[in-house]
Amino acid sequence: PRAIGMKRAMDMILTGRAVSAAEGLRLGFVSEVVPDADLPAAAQRWAAQIAACAPIAIRASKQITYGAADQPDLAAALDFTKYDMVQVVLDSEDALEGKRAFAERRKPKWTGR
Repeated sequence: PRAIGMKRAMDMILTGRAVSAAEGLRLGFVSEVVPDADLPAAAQRWAAQIAACAPIAIRASKQITYGAADQPDLAAALDFTKYDMVQVVLDSEDALEGKRAFAERRKPKWTGR
């Protein structure tokens, strides 16, 4: 309901109506729709984009996103002291590597530490 609105969610929940991929895309809970034959390539592309990011930052992003969804309001969701991964990211070797890589105009070499 938070992602697509209560009315649209209740439509699907109360009726058990199946939703096509195209409708899911239109409603905003599907990221991309591709032909069946292109699915492996699309999955590989998504995986490569995620894998190119710092592993610690990915974990922190997931923790914050899922944690924020459970908060009662925006102010509570934005209270980053609730998310232990934020400090882990700030104190990580990857944070320094990201800054160095940016300054040196090169791709970062993430270590996950």
